Order: sequence, then C-alpha cells, then structure tokens
Amino acid sequence: MENVKQVIPAPLLVGAAPFVALFAFRGTIILLILIALLGLWGLFQKQWCFPSSRGWLAWTAALLIWCVASAVWASTPGLALPKSAELLGLGLAGCLGLGYFRALDGAAADRILLAMIFGLISCAVIALSDHMDGMMVSRLLHAMVGKPIAQGHAFSAPKASATLAAIWAVLCVGACWMRGWYRRAGLVLVSAFVIIWVTNSNTGLVAAVVGFVALAVAWWFPRAVRMILASCLVIGFAVGGLASSIPNTWDIAQKIRQIPPSGLHRLAIWQFTGQRIDERPLLGWGLDSSRALPGGEDDIPVTLKFVDEPREEATNCKPGRVCVMQLQALPLHPHNFVLQVWVELGAVGAFLFCGMVVAILRARGGADPGTSTALAVIATSAMVAMAGYGIWQIWWLSALWLSALVAVAVLQPPYAKAC
Repeated sequence: MENVKQVIPAPLLVGAAPFVALFAFRGTIILLILIALLGLWGLFQKQWCFPSSRGWLAWTAALLIWCVASAVWASTPGLALPKSAELLGLGLAGCLGLGYFRALDGAAADRILLAMIFGLISCAVIALSDHMDGMMVSRLLHAMVGKPIAQGHAFSAPKASATLAAIWAVLCVGACWMRGWYRRAGLVLVSAFVIIWVTNSNTGLVAAVVGFVALAVAWWFPRAVRMILASCLVIGFAVGGLASSIPNTWDIAQKIRQIPPSGLHRLAIWQFTGQRIDERPLLGWGLDSSRALPGGEDDIPVTLKFVDEPREEATNCKPGRVCVMQLQALPLHPHNFVLQVWVELGAVGAFLFCGMVVAILRARGGADPGTSTALAVIATSAMVAMAGYGIWQIWWLSALWLSALVAVAVLQPPYAKAC
C-alpha cells in the first residue's frame, strides 16, 4: 500500500498539543478525538496500517475485561463500568490514530515533528514572557472565555504543561538527533526546561532529567535500557503491595533534611493506600474506586518541613522546622500508577497491567536510534506516572496516546516501510 499523503490537519493538531497543555491541558482528549476522526477517514481511504506488533493489544484487552469485571465486587457501585467505557472509547480512538500515523511517509513524519517542535518552542516563549509580565496572556485568554482572573489573584501555568513538555521534549530531541537536526534539538531542550522552570514543577524536572539520561544511555545500550525498564517495572509492581510498610512521615522528616512538603504528603498518601491494599490484595476495590475508598476523605496527621514560609498563614509551621498538619488521606487518587492499579484492581490487575507495559517495551525490539528514543519516552512517562496523575484520567491517557502517535510517525528508521 502506498504511504498516505500528509494532509494539513495532522501537523496542525500535533503542533497545537503544547498550547493545549499550557492553557487547557484537559483539551488533549479533544485533540485525540480529532486525530481519531482522521484515522477513521484514513481507514475508509485504505490509508491506514494495523499495528505490526499486537501482543500489547491482547494484554490491553485482558486488562479492560478485568476492569469491567471489577464492577461486580467494587466497593462503590457506579464507578467501574462508566470508567471502563471511557477507557474502551479512548483505546479505540488511539488505535484509529495509531494506524493513521503508521501510514505516514517520511516527509509527512518530518512535518509532524516540525509542528511539535514549533509548538514547544512557541509555548516556552509565551510561558516565559507571561511569567515576567504578570501572566497577561493567560489573563487575556481567561477573560475571552468568560472566566476572568482577578488582578490581585495569583495565577501560574498548570504543572501539567511541564510534565507533558518533558515527555514531548525527549521525543523531539531524539527524533531530531536521528535526522541530524542538532540545533533544533538544542532549542527543544532549552524550551522544555524553560517551561519547567516557569511552572516550578518538581515532577516535570525529575521526569526530564530521567528522560534525557535514559535517552543518552539508550542511544548506546538500548537493550540494556529495555531490560532495566522492564526489571524496574516488575520490581515496582512486586513491592507495590507492600506500601503499608512505608515509614511514617515523622521519621522520614527527621532523617531527610531536604524533602518538600508535597513529597511528605505523597508518602502519607501512599502509606494509607497500602493499608487499603492489605484489606483487598487479590481483587482490589474496583476500577476508579480510589476517589471513594473508606477513610480517603478523612484528615490524617502529616509531618511537614518547610524551607520557606508556608503558603497558608494558619499553620504551626515555621521555616526550617518540622511540624504536623492535618491533611486529606487520599485526594482522589494515590498519585502513583502502581499503587492505584494495586488498590483498585488487586494483584490480578497489577499482573495484567505489568504485562501490558512489558509487551509495549518488547513491541520494538531493535537497537536503532528510534528504539532508543521510544525507550526514553517510556521512561519519562513512567516517571511522571509514578508521582503525578491518576492513571485513568482521560486527559492524561489522551496525552500519552498523542505521544505514542507522534513517536510511531517520527521514530521510524528511514528504510522502514510504513505497512
């Protein structure tokens, strides 16, 4: 089959992704739907390629079946089935886009990459200027949609823009390096760290550092990096069921000097989640049940340590001292994809999820630069998922799908056939 001729909407949608992440990150689902419509058009036009490696599809299907089955024993009725339907729809949309992007030829893939590069660099410039002039652009956009921000109210770009910039920057830098676009790779690298600095995202910073280190190592030792990622994943899921053994935050704060308050709260959340895992280790509490676990809305004592003055005045915390505050035990989700899968789907779900990701790691078994970049993108995404968002959040999964679609298009070796 002849490679599909590139049409204008695809690079426009890809180039819009960084802007969506910066100003309305939940809009990634809209981008994925529009790309899925392109994929549907390509399917009818016979300009669509089915994924060559299908082992991950079997694991994904098994995981979805288990998600649906969890509605039978779910602790909170009415959550598992709607979320399963969302995941199924999202998977179908992603697969439609995947087939379309696999059918793109080399010139079309270059345009996709250039669009993403343009989006990242432009967003870095906007974010930096916005940060320096009192968020004027953001305030203007909010006013245009009828949600003005009061002049005295502090506002900053969402941290999601930093984490997504980290993922997409690793992808673009690797793809640029494959093509010999070294200056463009440098511009993307700088742009990503500008966005991370403006948003003050610790997760974005750590993810970017991990991603670029993984990219550098995988460039020379791709098989070793694949093995390390798979091993870390398996070990992570193996010990995930032991999260209740995490020490209390008082002991941690006394022993570790430099740990942000958000990190200590995160550890308390993980310990609480581990206690719920111990109660239902095999089957879990049901898909999407994290938002309604027993005791999740209660406040628990969390030891914090502030380097500077705390944002809230009504606290007993002083700079450089350890203090105790009452914070919510589980705000919506555990902020760790391993623990969320464990607590909601149990050991069976953890096994299926782990198998799915390992199958994705094995889907591209070569040692070419494209494989190295793909492994680095997976490492970056996993780092964000370990400390960031709910694993089933639709905007987050849509962003991961967008990353996968762009990767499929731009990381193919020059000699590879589309179908």
